[in-house]
Amino acid sequence: CIHLVVAVKKLPTQKLQNDYSPKCDENGKFAPIQCDQRQCWCVDVNYGTEISGSAVLAAMKRGDMCQGMLDNR
Repeated sequence: CIHLVVAVKKLPTQKLQNDYSPKCDENGKFAPIQCDQRQCWCVDVNYGTEISGSAVLAAMKRGDMCQGMLDNR
């Protein structure tokens, strides 16, 4: 995750599509919930890939929305 954050910071806007900027946890892995301007979704914490069917409108984000979907090894 941290490598992607560094790469994004080198972009002129310092963000990706829809103002997405990856969020990392304290261990350098992806935070389980990622959000852009419009929506939030659950990701595989090791690779940052979206878990299919997990996206919700940003206004509907819940802190526990990814529980049971992830293997946070």
